[in-house]
Amino acid sequence: MLTYKIARLWGSPQGTVEKYDIDEKLVYPDDPELDFSTNFSAKLQLIRLKEEISAIISDAGVGLHFTCPLCLKKFVKNLEISSMEGEFFYDNTTVRPHEADIFLINKKAITIDLSDLVRQEIILHFPLVPLCSRGCKGLCAHCGGNKNKTICKCKNENTQTHKPFKNLKKLLS
Repeated sequence: MLTYKIARLWGSPQGTVEKYDIDEKLVYPDDPELDFSTNFSAKLQLIRLKEEISAIISDAGVGLHFTCPLCLKKFVKNLEISSMEGEFFYDNTTVRPHEADIFLINKKAITIDLSDLVRQEIILHFPLVPLCSRGCKGLCAHCGGNKNKTICKCKNENTQTHKPFKNLKKLLS
């Protein structure tokens, strides 16, 4: 999936850079919210640092399937991620204790796996409320009809709007 061999880079001097173009189909079976409609595409730059490999991913994009919470319509939204970065350490003795996300190099295969880094960043870029459109009117609370497609003929039972401060002026005088 997003696994890269780094044996040559790990044996190179500090500051060596390798560049890749990513175009991968992402699959996260343990995370059903991640339903991808397109491949994940990005530019990857791996940099050999003193005790780690820095992975910088830029110009990333992927399409995801969402369901609008107002009208229940399924739609596709493209997420754009300008950049993300992760440090991959050879062992966890060089890791600073305050680091929350620790990524380690696979010592047997001399590879790094970017899958978890990418998954976390995609989730961080989810829309707070994934609406199918800005003007989505949702479903009628009475008949269940889609107000985006038809004009609902149900009578609004709650014609009285809620006015909690209606009698406040009377109480103050």
